[in-house]
Amino acid sequence: MLDLAEEDPEAAAARFSALNLLRRVKSPQAIVATCVQALLQPSPDPDRTEALSQTVAVGESPGLEAFVGWLADAGYVREREVYEPGRYAVKGGIVDVWPPAARLPSRIEFAGDDVESLRDFNPLDQRS
Repeated sequence: MLDLAEEDPEAAAARFSALNLLRRVKSPQAIVATCVQALLQPSPDPDRTEALSQTVAVGESPGLEAFVGWLADAGYVREREVYEPGRYAVKGGIVDVWPPAARLPSRIEFAGDDVESLRDFNPLDQRS
């Protein structure tokens, strides 16, 4: 589980993005330059991070309840509205979620168990 509630959301998002990038780098000659403070921060196990990743696309059928359960299990924090990374909100058949590495939150609209639409939204005015 990622502990998304225990730290600065922007720092968590930046760290998560960097870890994802490092996981994809295949060169044995890759160099990482960082500060000592960043090295001292706990990081999730790369295999665990990958296991906690889920892709959702229009037309897929992950199921609303199953997807919301996965968000909770993955460490996302449920809120009334989504204003920062690592949070999600459920409003009927709509799930707003802000993945830690994403620039903007996403709005996922379900029709039953099927993903009917998927779009980014503005966290300030909550409009998509």
